[in-house]
Amino acid sequence: MADARESRLRHGLDALKRLGVPAEAATVEALANALEAGPETALAVADLCGGIASEASAALLRRIEDGARQDKLLRREARRALYRLKQKGVVAAEPARAAEAEARPALSGPEAEGFLSAGDPLGDRLFWILKPRSGGGLFHLSTVVNEPGGLKEAVLAEVNRKGMRALREELQSRHGLRMVEVDWRYCDAIASEGYERARSRGQVAESAAHYPQLRLQLFAAGAKPIIKAMTDIQSQVTSNPTSITQWAAVEALAGPQDEIAKMVGEFDRRRRVIVGALNAMPGIRCVTPRGAFYVFPNVSGLFGKRWKGGVLKGSADVCAFLLDEARIATVAGVDFGSDAHIRLSYATGLETIKDGMSRMAAALRKLDG
Repeated sequence: MADARESRLRHGLDALKRLGVPAEAATVEALANALEAGPETALAVADLCGGIASEASAALLRRIEDGARQDKLLRREARRALYRLKQKGVVAAEPARAAEAEARPALSGPEAEGFLSAGDPLGDRLFWILKPRSGGGLFHLSTVVNEPGGLKEAVLAEVNRKGMRALREELQSRHGLRMVEVDWRYCDAIASEGYERARSRGQVAESAAHYPQLRLQLFAAGAKPIIKAMTDIQSQVTSNPTSITQWAAVEALAGPQDEIAKMVGEFDRRRRVIVGALNAMPGIRCVTPRGAFYVFPNVSGLFGKRWKGGVLKGSADVCAFLLDEARIATVAGVDFGSDAHIRLSYATGLETIKDGMSRMAAALRKLDG
């Protein structure tokens, strides 16, 4: 899928250049005119609009998304670009979706809410869909989708609003994982697409195998006694720690503790590799962290440099650049009080860290200025 995107993006950028719209000088008006000239420019137009923080850019992306009913790659590109704009404070108005609602009666009822996280170094992202329950409280469908592997995990639970607020705060304060509110349809589409992708490869994980049934329970509509019976069964089957998990917890607390020293040494190796690699990159300075498994490099030396998405003006711009050019998920330092920094995790294998640092260095060499 990544190869298909890169090929279409490259051809689209070439087509734009032939139309007299180079990426580095593109405006929303010029991109809209180029879009009318031919469909081959659509993916490139969507990608470039994600770097132009304006309401006109968001409106054009909505137009592209609505017109891409049969083109999953283009629809995903438009939604990615809209998410990038939302990070910059530009939110597109929701279009009327009456026809779509009529075509999908199974999803009628109280409006749902969607949340997503940034991807981690392994390509995993967390997606939430929250939907009001008829008896009070919320249904919470949580999925983990990997790029390019597909759906890895799906869990449906009954929660309340206070508990979800506490969970969001804990994820951000303890793990640096920020859940950003988005259209729930985006979360639903990505999770469903991820399930189909894993299924087509015959690689559906056991923890994701029941996703279609969980989704049906979330959006089911029917007679009240039937829905109540379905809810009772679901709550008893999934809303508890399994016996396997309980025995694993006992072993972790009472079993041998030598694994701890082993992992401390492993994290030290990872820390030295990632800090050394970052300090070798022009424009980046990184101190060695004394604990945890994050680094917090200073990237202010990159501010003012240009790429196809515009000028790097802050940590959010650097994160967007690294996500697009190097396929590396990072967290903007502005969320932690310093817009001069970004955060990376090294809670992954040494080879993955080396590969990520290599891709990051290659991406930085593409910057102008």
